Formats: sequence, structure tokens, C-alpha cells
Amino acid sequence: MKRILSALSVASLALGTLTACDPPIPASLLVEEAERTVSCTDAPLELANAGLLADSVAQINGTLVGSCPEMEIQVNDTPAGSSWLSLSANEQCEAVLNVPLAIDAAALTFYYGENYEIGLSAETIFGILTGAIATWDDPAIAAENPFATLGPDPIKLSVGAPAQAIAAMERWLSEKLGEQVDLPIEESTGPEVDEIYALEDGSIRLSSYGNVTYSGYGIVSFLTEAGNPESAQIWDKLQLDSAGTQFEWEESEAGLTVAYNSSIEPKTLPGFNEVTPPAPTAYTINLTLCGEDNPTVRSYGRYLLRLDSQGQINAGVLSPLPEDLRVAAAVLIEPLKSE
Repeated sequence: MKRILSALSVASLALGTLTACDPPIPASLLVEEAERTVSCTDAPLELANAGLLADSVAQINGTLVGSCPEMEIQVNDTPAGSSWLSLSANEQCEAVLNVPLAIDAAALTFYYGENYEIGLSAETIFGILTGAIATWDDPAIAAENPFATLGPDPIKLSVGAPAQAIAAMERWLSEKLGEQVDLPIEESTGPEVDEIYALEDGSIRLSSYGNVTYSGYGIVSFLTEAGNPESAQIWDKLQLDSAGTQFEWEESEAGLTVAYNSSIEPKTLPGFNEVTPPAPTAYTINLTLCGEDNPTVRSYGRYLLRLDSQGQINAGVLSPLPEDLRVAAAVLIEPLKSE
């Protein structure tokens, strides 16, 4: 702790003594300095399409009001103000800026008899999602799940899925199979968790890790080798964290465009001695500033990117951004100057 406090003291001194002849201050240091205070506004702001982050937003509001009594993030899917925030693209939103906010990943959920654990390879998943594998006792499924209770029951494939989950699954399957994959699945627009709750016995659905975890339904483990049940990659949030170390991004006037790149070597997570297998279908949940660009909407957006807000996101079913990506998003949403 003494070392950390000493480093912060040195950083504060540096900010006060640098001159025009000194090298630029690192963005991470400027973001850290900015987060010692909160930029308050005198009005609430609406957040549309909160989805899985609704509970986290409620927690964030609890700390926000402690710093700024007149500020509140109001969850409302039909915002009426001149500017608002959104966590999903929609026709209402005239986007001012897009930045990442959290990490999720495409995943499969299922409901079939008394089976609570199922593992599938990319090859088998492709067969199921395209209809080539149509019954639960298909040899490919049986070989990968020797302890499951499987019968000649038809697989009931849900035809809808979140748009980002579809894109992430198509990307991963294309990489694994060595050919372009376009899944015959349509974008769903309703509450995803409700769609999962409505699954009938024998069903399988493309969804996301966060939604499946929130629902409590079974999640399909990915097998790294076809036909080898011992190669199962068991899901947990650490996989999302590990995948975050493989993100790359580009900055533009529209914001930050983030992409998962499997060719980037994943980094060892803090507190671990070995690399955690990353979620190969990871993607970011993006925060969009909608409508009029003004200090109020940027203040709220910036608050959601604070380190303490990211910690509250981490307490839910999604993962926070890796620090370098969080810094890049924070600097973009609220440009900082070193003068």
C-alpha cells in the first residue's frame, strides 16, 4: 500500500510541475487524476436498452448520488430528452459517439431433459445451428457427451439471437472451420432473458454468456477438439477477462471500434500464474451517446467509465474493460488536456 500511495504522490507532483518542454503526460495518468473528482450536472439523464446492466446501473446510481445529489441515470427504453445514453443500436438514436463499456461473449444455452452439462465442438455447433444436425442422439453429439442422456428427440433451434452474439459466433466458426460462415439466425429484439425462459424441452439457443448466466439455464461448454469431451472449456467470467487482453481497437470520429483478435497472445490475469483460456466469442457491450452532444451526456457517459463504476459492472454477470481500453474510451468521451 505504501508503494501505491507513493506513486500517486509522485504523479500528483509531476502534474503540477511539468512544463511545455516536458514529454506528454500518459493518458492513464490523466484519467487517474480526473477521477479524483466527479464532474456533476444538475439534471438526470435517461439510459435506453440497459439490459443486463440494469442492476449494475442501480448500484452505480447509489454511488453517483453520494457525489452529485441531483444526478441520476434513469433507465427508460423510450427516452424523451434531447440527449441520452443507449446500450444498443436503435432507430431513435442519432449517435454522437460510441465507446465500449463491458465485455460479453456469444454462448449457447439449452434445455433438454435432465441434462445440465453439454459440451460441443465448433463443428457440431455449426451442424446444429445450420440444421444439418437435427436430433439429440446424433453421433457427433453423442461422441462429445458420453455421459449425457440423449434420445431421438428433435432439436428445437431458436431462430433468434442478439445481433452481437450472431456476429461473434459467425466469426469464431469461420476461424475454426476455415470458411465463411453465415448462420440462418435472425436478430431478436425482445428481452433476451425472457426468450431463454420461454425455451421448451429439447431446445437450444444462441445467446450470450451474460444472458445465460443471468437466467440460470445450462450453458454449452466449447470443445477445443471435435469428438473429444476431455477438451471442454468450462465457462466462467475469467474467460471474458482473458479475452479482453486480446482486444484491438481503432479510433475514429464515431468513437472506438473494438474487435477480438484470436491471434493476439492472451495475457496472464492479475493474481494468476498461468494464462486463463479466453472466451473465443467475446465482444464488447457498447455505450452510445445519442441526440445532442453536450457536457451533460458526456459527464454521465464518463461516469460509467470510472474505475469504481467498472467495479460495479464486474459485480454482475458481465466483465469490465481491460484498463488500457477503459483509458482509451475515457479519454475519447471526455478529451483531457495536459496544459
